[in-house]
Amino acid sequence: MPDYKEQQATGRTWVRCRAMTVENPLNGAAVATFQETQCASINGVTSEQFAGMLGVEFRPDSTIALRNPETGELTGQTSTHAQVYQLLYSLYMQAALERDAAAPTSMAA
Repeated sequence: MPDYKEQQATGRTWVRCRAMTVENPLNGAAVATFQETQCASINGVTSEQFAGMLGVEFRPDSTIALRNPETGELTGQTSTHAQVYQLLYSLYMQAALERDAAAPTSMAA
């Protein structure tokens, strides 16, 4: 039996990181988990579906080769896990301090 409304299609597929979670337990190493999706663009319609998880344990001295997020090409620069940790910590602290500064203060009676 033929497929209903079968058509030839033109398109492309790729894998992308949809979400990142960093777990920073009180005791133990931090772990970054990346949620991957399989994307498809066929005849101008783009869709995505869950493709898996990828976990990376924080190791302060491990080196990461930096890539241009627009092209995926190596930039020639590197960073360490410790530098990424510092960057994420600073992002959190700035956001928390801005939130706290915007919160109304209560007046004790």
